[in-house]
Amino acid sequence: MATPSDASSLLTRIRTVGQAELRRLKVIGLSVLVILLFGAFLCFSASDIAFKLDKGTRLAAAIASLAGLAIAMVKLASLYVSRKDARDKIAAEVETKWPELEASLTTSVEFGSDPKKAELLSSPEIVAKLIEQTEERSRVMNFLRVVNWRLAAGLGVVAGLLVVACLAYAACLPRLASLTFHRFVKPWANVPPPTLTVLDVQPKSQDVRKFSNIEVVARVEGRIPREAAIQFAFVKPPGQPGSPEWQRQVMEKKDDLLYTFRFPRLQDSVKFRVKAGDCTTDEYLLDVYEPPKILKVTATFRYPEYTGLQAKTEDDFLGPISAIKGTVVELTAVTNVPVTRAALALRRERALFADAEVVEPTKVKTALEVHQNLKYALFIQDAKGRVNSDAPFHAIKVIPDKAPEIKVAKPGKNVKGTKTSEIPLSLEASDDFGVSEMGIAYKAKTDDEQRLTLREFQERMAKAQAPDTF
Repeated sequence: MATPSDASSLLTRIRTVGQAELRRLKVIGLSVLVILLFGAFLCFSASDIAFKLDKGTRLAAAIASLAGLAIAMVKLASLYVSRKDARDKIAAEVETKWPELEASLTTSVEFGSDPKKAELLSSPEIVAKLIEQTEERSRVMNFLRVVNWRLAAGLGVVAGLLVVACLAYAACLPRLASLTFHRFVKPWANVPPPTLTVLDVQPKSQDVRKFSNIEVVARVEGRIPREAAIQFAFVKPPGQPGSPEWQRQVMEKKDDLLYTFRFPRLQDSVKFRVKAGDCTTDEYLLDVYEPPKILKVTATFRYPEYTGLQAKTEDDFLGPISAIKGTVVELTAVTNVPVTRAALALRRERALFADAEVVEPTKVKTALEVHQNLKYALFIQDAKGRVNSDAPFHAIKVIPDKAPEIKVAKPGKNVKGTKTSEIPLSLEASDDFGVSEMGIAYKAKTDDEQRLTLREFQERMAKAQAPDTF
């Protein structure tokens, strides 16, 4: 009579086979995952290096790789689930391996795992006898031999080789491996294409002063090309029709790693790129500019009212200022390029800045009042922040206002007189800004000082006389 341990032994052996089969499927799944990922990366990297894949192609490759990976994982997962509790199927595979067992193993597993089923559908004694015989006949059989590890081992070897290949790739060609990896995992990103030749170009995009001599230097690394060429096009001014015409020139070879090209006395902005081997640099711009400078200054002098002088305007004025104290000097400057800011600098021991008004894109106005000897300069700034830093300082000189000169012509000496005496009086006066009025101040011994206007002039006189009798 079969014992419960006989059925349990058969089920344990079948369960062991099932566990081994699940391990095999796990190895296959992991190997397939590694093969798909690492193999796809190596294929992508080789294609990217050879053809410089554009963004659309990289996205398509990424979608195809993910789709293939998803399909493989779904199939492996479904197979794993179907084999997880498939004792009857495993027993049938064992019987296929050992035909002498016929159907005894599947029957023993079916009824041995469910005693109630044996009572309902058969005789427990017959089932027990069958299990006993099956256990006895299969004792020398290694059921694990039905698990075929050849596929799993082959896939594992392939996966290992791909991992080693990727590690060797990253160790030997780290730059290419890094670039293609980033383009593989982020196909939408703006990552530069992988090239066997590497170019470092100086200068890159920058502002260039007009008539500058610019030398473009290209340094080569990686695969050394036979030559390096520069492609350039002069930028047309705004409003001029047509596209820039690209030109190509072979760069001068200094040594195996260095190439140069010279733009002499640049007058127009130029964009350029350098090509060597399979590498083409980004497009750079040498933006030619004229430094801001003052072309012309008009100065208007507004003198103090007491001088009686009319305002005076001088064109083409940019230099020292000489004026009487209190004179307001208005400066209007015309610039060579549009400016956004302007400032008037006044300097004695240190510079003080005052804002100037930009009245038009190329016209600036400011004013200063002459009080002391100083130096001044007018600074302007264009839209890109460039300043006429070499603007010269000019002197401001205060012209002294001399006191009027007065001469008493008559009487020329002290005189004595009575209360009714008449004293002839004659005055002469001169002034650098003219005489408009002459008079005297007098005082008796016991009286307060008195003032008396002797003569008024309709127009200022450089020299004037005032004869009278006092």
